[in-house]
Amino acid sequence: MDTRSIVVIKAILEEGSFQKAAQRLNCSQSTVTFQVRQLENELSIRLFERLGRRMVFTPAGKNILPHMEAILHSMQAITACNDPASLHGELRVAVAESLLSYKLHALLGDFVERAPAVKLQLHSLNCHDIREGILSGQYDLGVYYDVGGHPHTLEVLPLGQAKGIIVASPLLAPGLRDFDTPHQRKETSFIINEPRSIYRERMEAHLHAR
Repeated sequence: MDTRSIVVIKAILEEGSFQKAAQRLNCSQSTVTFQVRQLENELSIRLFERLGRRMVFTPAGKNILPHMEAILHSMQAITACNDPASLHGELRVAVAESLLSYKLHALLGDFVERAPAVKLQLHSLNCHDIREGILSGQYDLGVYYDVGGHPHTLEVLPLGQAKGIIVASPLLAPGLRDFDTPHQRKETSFIINEPRSIYRERMEAHLHAR
């Protein structure tokens, strides 16, 4: 059982619907539905039923709620008291490609030294996909550029800042290199990242603002 499934369950109970729970957790409704169905399949029970416009627990769901809350509390206690050197299991980490390539070598080496028995599983992904994967329970930890939209269920720790830089040929006319002066129209092309790239989003936001 993944503890993030329990977080989703509690959000549905408090919000009264899958849609509102998804909005609160800042993920898609299909992600919420997947978490519920996965947990129902694992437990072989039906957790929710509709009462008017609200989703409420079935009798079977009510019976297991105290146990789910106990699991959350136990996981928090285990995390707090364990010595890293004695930890076992698997840690699923999703990382932005550039951070994985250029920034994490020393950190990964330190992790392996401190927790040698933990199997480290690394995934290189788009920053938006990392956030969604953490919310859905697919990954345990994400290291990525801030795409915003973090619900209170995520613990977010800033690690630093990164600058974006435009790179061009020295043969490019000086007037085409100015991207700060407002109200310009330029006859030039960009080689740019995928549509959901945080670099691209920030660059396009800057151009729209100018």
